[in-house]
Amino acid sequence: MFGFPKGDLSTIRAKSTVPLGFGPYVFSSYDSGTGVVALDANPHYYKGEPKIKHINFQFMSEADKINAI
Repeated sequence: MFGFPKGDLSTIRAKSTVPLGFGPYVFSSYDSGTGVVALDANPHYYKGEPKIKHINFQFMSEADKINAI
C-alpha cells in the first residue's frame, strides 16, 4: 500500500481526492458540458514555470474531429 499507515483510514479521502503531480502543468478545471480540461502552469515545476501559462484540451468524438478540420 502507498502512504497509508495500517489501520488509519481517516486520511484516505484527503489523500485520494486532491490531484497529485509533479509535471509542468497542474489540473485547473473540467467542464463536462464542453469536454474541456484546463491545465495551468505549475509554478513549482523543478525546471521552472513553463512559458505557456494555460492549456485547454477538448475531448471530441471521431465524427466531431473530422468535421472540425
